[in-house]
Amino acid sequence: MPKSREPCVLAIDLGTSGPKAGVISESGGILGAGFCSVVTHEVGEAGYEQEQEAVWQAVLEACRQALRQSGVTPSDVVAVLCDSYYFTLFPIDCNGRPTMNAMLWLDKRGAKEQRQKLPGYRSDSWWSLLQWIRLHGIPPLSSGIENVSKLRWIKQARPEVYERTAYFLEPSDYIAFRLTGRVATNPCTVFAMQTTDTRRGAYSPQLLRYSGIDPDKFPEILPNDAVIGTVLPDVAEALGISTYTKVLGGVNDTQAGAIGSGAFQGTHAGVMMGSSGGMVAHFHRPKTDVRTGAFTLPAPWPDVYFLTGESGTAGRTLEHFLTSLIFADDPFGTLPSGAPYERLEDVVSSAPPGCNGLLFLPWLTGSQIPVVDGDIRAGFLNLTLSTNRADMSRAVLEGIVYLYRQTSDILERAAGRRFSHYRLYGGGALSRAWSKLIADMTYTPVHRMAHPRMVNCVGLGLLAFHRLGLLSRDDMAERVAIAEVVEPDQQLRSLYEDKNAAITLAFKQNRSVFRRLNGPQGTQSRTQSHD
Repeated sequence: MPKSREPCVLAIDLGTSGPKAGVISESGGILGAGFCSVVTHEVGEAGYEQEQEAVWQAVLEACRQALRQSGVTPSDVVAVLCDSYYFTLFPIDCNGRPTMNAMLWLDKRGAKEQRQKLPGYRSDSWWSLLQWIRLHGIPPLSSGIENVSKLRWIKQARPEVYERTAYFLEPSDYIAFRLTGRVATNPCTVFAMQTTDTRRGAYSPQLLRYSGIDPDKFPEILPNDAVIGTVLPDVAEALGISTYTKVLGGVNDTQAGAIGSGAFQGTHAGVMMGSSGGMVAHFHRPKTDVRTGAFTLPAPWPDVYFLTGESGTAGRTLEHFLTSLIFADDPFGTLPSGAPYERLEDVVSSAPPGCNGLLFLPWLTGSQIPVVDGDIRAGFLNLTLSTNRADMSRAVLEGIVYLYRQTSDILERAAGRRFSHYRLYGGGALSRAWSKLIADMTYTPVHRMAHPRMVNCVGLGLLAFHRLGLLSRDDMAERVAIAEVVEPDQQLRSLYEDKNAAITLAFKQNRSVFRRLNGPQGTQSRTQSHD
């Protein structure tokens, strides 16, 4: 491949399954890409961890793959920028060594019911929770999935780890530290620590006090556009780039997707369809809707916030359906599972819209939409003697898209405007059938992004060029590439209005049933207690 002679950015998109890396040109083109997987360890019933060094080595390998494929010279790479999953802790000591494995966003050991059993438990008053919402946006949650709950659990359950830890870092800040040797954060990435006044982008003495965590265990906050440093010599040698390469402050994956889909301006919303699903659009001020879970994230610019809502499991639900039900390996036998998603496209196209009245309730792990309820589960409703696998497959997709419809309604009410269209990215955007369903069930055009799995990397590249003074925000928006526009079939509107209403009604009518089965005294809870 001929050598590039244009400036480019090394973008690192750190996901739960492992990092993607992309070499991005000033035009938003992808010159090279790489991926390396990372193992997640389950710890007990609620713990999920990754080895910090394994994450770092995977980042290096993904970057080497992308750089080799790109054919760039060392001087061509002008900057490195990272995004990552968030509400995750990378604890390090004063020498930068891990004090424990990274504690992932999936981890629920910090749940209130778990911490109540430990010495040093402290409860939050209603007043403190209100202040958290007012100053930051997200208070400590009883589920324990956010960082303050994790930090408190470490302090209570692992006091020796807490004492040895010099800094608790978000993943993208940890990668920046390994690249530069400097411990730092910025208003975008430090948001997940829940100890900042989001309006000022600075630590809040009040929230630091409420958290119960020593203030000096949090990194210094730099401006969003600050250069953290340059690449360390050993890292530059390992990657084959220059030691003059600048390392810029990171963002989280939702923020990167908003940038890569152009949702930082315009009239549309970005829609992420990966293992999990979510939606993001720009807004002009901080906002939190406790009832629906919609909230704003800081953006790289002081006049913009990212309004976001989580739709729950998306691709993971479909994967479970295909691997555990359709292509299961059990005493019934095993079907050949080659190219299951390509085969799914053909099967879904053979089933009629509405799936002959079959409903799929899409809440495999509890609901976030339309309300938070940890006892809700998935299931099929209205099976008949004529129901077949094609109906069931399409019903699964329709059930998942229902969550996006609900998320869109919530965000539109919060934003006070109607979204003109959606920019769809993530692995699910590779499916035209799924894109068409989103358009039909939301009555809204869907713009399928070009290279949908690399949208975060493209967003990082464009942001880096903007920070280097080479692109304006309008330039960034113009470089967002669309592969196809999928229009809704308005003739199906009445059908899907009825179906969306039916799933909402099924959710409400069956909450007591699910609570009986899955609540503290439920059958499933008793069964799990003996596992």
